[in-house]
Amino acid sequence: MSTGDYITVPTHPRLILQAYPADEKLVALHYISDAEDLVAAGVATAEMLAPNQKKGPRPRGPNGERYSVDRYFVVRAGQPIRRCRLRLWKSRKDAMRLPGAREALDAHEAAERRAAAQEAERHLELYDALTRVGKELATARNDRAGPVTLH
Repeated sequence: MSTGDYITVPTHPRLILQAYPADEKLVALHYISDAEDLVAAGVATAEMLAPNQKKGPRPRGPNGERYSVDRYFVVRAGQPIRRCRLRLWKSRKDAMRLPGAREALDAHEAAERRAAAQEAERHLELYDALTRVGKELATARNDRAGPVTLH
C-alpha cells in the first residue's frame, strides 16, 4: 500500500483515502489527515482518535465497527505536524455514507481493471513469443532433417 493508492476526498481536500473490499461483506477505508480534519469530516470522533494506553479487545466505533488508529509526525514548513491514519472496516452500505468512499472504491476498481488488462497483455506477449519460438524450432528441425543414412 502506498500513498499513490490514496485519493483526495473531494468534499474534504485535507483528507486522503484508500478504500477496497476487505471481504465479501466489509469495505476497508484508510483515511489519513490531522485529527481535527477527520473529526470535522465526520469519519471519526475525538474519542476514537485520542491516544489509548489500555490493553484489551480491539476498539469499536460508535456503531460497533472495528477501527484502528496510527499516529505519527510529518514535517511541514519545518514544523512537526501530528497525523492520524484511521482504518475503518464497515459494511458496504455504511461505507458509502462516508465522504469519498464511492470515489475511492471506484479508483480501486479502476486500478484493478488496469492491472488485470496489463497482466492479460503480458500473458498474450508471452504466448506470442513462445508460439514464435516453437515455430522457429519446428522449422529448424525440418531444415536439418535430410536423408538418413544407416551404417
